[in-house]
Amino acid sequence: AEDELVLVLQDDVRLCREFTGRALELFQGIDDPHRATLHLHVAAERAGFGTRCWTPVRAAPVGDVLRTGWVDMGAFLAHRRLFAALRWRLDPVPSARWAHQDALGSGVGEQISRRAYAAGLGMYQVRRSLVVHDDTPSQMNPTARSRWPMRTVEFVDGDAEATRLAAARPSVLASVASIPSRTGWLREVVQRLRPQVDRLLVYL
Repeated sequence: AEDELVLVLQDDVRLCREFTGRALELFQGIDDPHRATLHLHVAAERAGFGTRCWTPVRAAPVGDVLRTGWVDMGAFLAHRRLFAALRWRLDPVPSARWAHQDALGSGVGEQISRRAYAAGLGMYQVRRSLVVHDDTPSQMNPTARSRWPMRTVEFVDGDAEATRLAAARPSVLASVASIPSRTGWLREVVQRLRPQVDRLLVYL
């Protein structure tokens, strides 16, 4: 049932047209009773057949998607059975992970992938990306992002639209609304907010 599915989206991805319908159709079309995740982003680093990450499974075509052995955290559709297999919790990621390799990511995707694989769950990836990873600098690990920029390939709505969506956006965006009788207060609020944000939208 659709109420057993969850979309996990980070704030640095932009969506294709008719995103939810396309994602659901692809996931529901997978002929696997143990299907658990559908990764919705195709990055240049992990786009090809035979790609492997974190588990022994190599990416291989299965119908309209690829069967993989991983799920990245940027954008994926997950069935309730994934969270049940994880016992609804993640294990703490030890800080020693970054002691000698400061360009590593959070470790969450790796943990989920390994635990889902151990539970016998099916992990899949779209062949044509339903999301675009934008060009905003990473707040968590800029070094890792510069080394692995997560450049989107095979975007379902075309290269021109991918370029438009990937354009860097302000990292801190705020919106404020008011009415004409409170314009004086609004000016003060705007003056206080402006130094704290990259972009401010004002609605009067």
